[in-house]
Amino acid sequence: MNLGLVTQRLSAKRLRLTSLYSILLVAAFAALGAPGAGAQLVGKTPPCCTYYVSSTGDDGNSGLWPVFAWRSITRVNQQFLRPGDRVLFEADSVFPGTIVLEPGESGTPVAPITFGSYGPGMGVIWADGNTGFDLIDPSGIRIMNLHVSGSGRDTNNGIGISCYTQLPGDVKLPSIHILGCRVSGFRRGGISIGSWNGRTGFEDVSVEYCRLDNNGNNGMAVWGQYSTTWGQTLADYPHRSIYIGHNVFESNWGDPQRTNKSTGSGCEVAQATLVLIEYNEAFDNGRLNTYPFGGPVGIWMWDVRWGVIQFNESHHNSSSTLDGIGFDLDGGCANCTMQYNYSHDNDSTGFLVAQFPNGARPMKNVTVRYNVSERDGGRGGAGAMQIWNGDSVGPLITSAAFYNNTVYVEAKPLGIPRAFRASGTGDVALTGFSNNIFISAGTSVWLGEITLVPPPYLVSNLYFADGGPFVVKEGGITYSSLVAWRLGTGHEIYQGLPTGYEGDPLLTSPGNGGTIGNPDALESLSAYRLLANSPYQDLGFPLTSIGFAVGTQDYYGTALFQGTGPSIGAHEGL
Repeated sequence: MNLGLVTQRLSAKRLRLTSLYSILLVAAFAALGAPGAGAQLVGKTPPCCTYYVSSTGDDGNSGLWPVFAWRSITRVNQQFLRPGDRVLFEADSVFPGTIVLEPGESGTPVAPITFGSYGPGMGVIWADGNTGFDLIDPSGIRIMNLHVSGSGRDTNNGIGISCYTQLPGDVKLPSIHILGCRVSGFRRGGISIGSWNGRTGFEDVSVEYCRLDNNGNNGMAVWGQYSTTWGQTLADYPHRSIYIGHNVFESNWGDPQRTNKSTGSGCEVAQATLVLIEYNEAFDNGRLNTYPFGGPVGIWMWDVRWGVIQFNESHHNSSSTLDGIGFDLDGGCANCTMQYNYSHDNDSTGFLVAQFPNGARPMKNVTVRYNVSERDGGRGGAGAMQIWNGDSVGPLITSAAFYNNTVYVEAKPLGIPRAFRASGTGDVALTGFSNNIFISAGTSVWLGEITLVPPPYLVSNLYFADGGPFVVKEGGITYSSLVAWRLGTGHEIYQGLPTGYEGDPLLTSPGNGGTIGNPDALESLSAYRLLANSPYQDLGFPLTSIGFAVGTQDYYGTALFQGTGPSIGAHEGL
């Protein structure tokens, strides 16, 4: 399937969902008016199936108007909701309890069951130590403009919003949409979309304009069952058509009580196909992770086919053991892309492609392009841009391409950062780095390290050791110049001719990108634009000549190509 078609399809759905979200909010508030307006309708037939819940209500009321509102979540749970029904909670009021649905209590894509707020502000679902929404086998559900709150990651034992199914028959439950909510204070995670019965799962799922903060296990996760004996077709994944956009994943620190897997990621999507994650910010996640063999990621996918991560900022993610990564395409990803993202100040890798051992489906056709990384890497010797295959007996990584990225590293107390790294015990094929800018600033930092055998290809990259030595390590040898490395390894040679450059790319202000804090404004990252007099414009390798589909724009939205050929790095130039 064409990557552009996937992005176009999911982006179009995002626009429809965003418009519908705005319409629903306006309609909900307009229909309510002031309490006096409701009083004028006493004795008349009310609009069908909108129920109001107020801190001053009474569970003996009909619930059909604000002046006859219910009082509690207990009463909400007693009502069998039907397609098109809405339950609206009074803004700025607190409602203790867990919202549950009976078996068969679902909406439809065109007539969802909606939970939301009325009046200016958000109603608060106070789950205390439990789960906020506990929805089993749901479909046709919309949750919007609510604050779902737990007692805190240390005292809570639930999930903020949980949608789970284990129905037989490889079914796909449609239409789960979570819009404009805040979910915080849950040990087991903010939002969970999960299944566990073969290929059964959910489709047409969106999480938009939400703030997922101060949770334990993660900000949100999509997960399901999988098997290495399954194929990698559309039908071989539990979940499909997932859109995650315009969210903030903040301070989801991890669950120190859980030591059998990594915790503390911002956003994790797995066992899914047709996935688009865009315009999100993930930061300060993962610091309490205690899993000794791995750690959290700001935004990542694994076991996903046809997925795109684009236009996101992931920064200051950490861990008490390993990782603390910006972005990651991990075990079993196929036909997936990370593009136009900004990663910075993470403990570990900024952009990782990794295949874990013992049980991942094949990883193939993955692309990392037109991204910027600043001050990533260091923990565990991580590279800012890295490929790792830890599966020495499983399938190799095939066709993983890192091109036209800009990477800046400097010394960090956690370990020695590398601008790029290729490591692991498994194999790779048709995999490598092209047209990237790699900058190491100062000492105690390396431009690169390669321990993979056979190694990936490196063609037409730019290497700049700014204020320190040129260091690339490979095969137990430390190379101190591009020329020496080329002679010793055969890298940066194409069809018998030398490629690659060693020198100053003449960027605007490398190392001074800082935090943008608004993924809609990533192009304001002026620090990594090429200066007009940079000699490396139009000097990149023409990847399109060997079959690469490189996209239509650079990191800054500049159309490709502006000159006689591609430039090196994430900026196409002037």
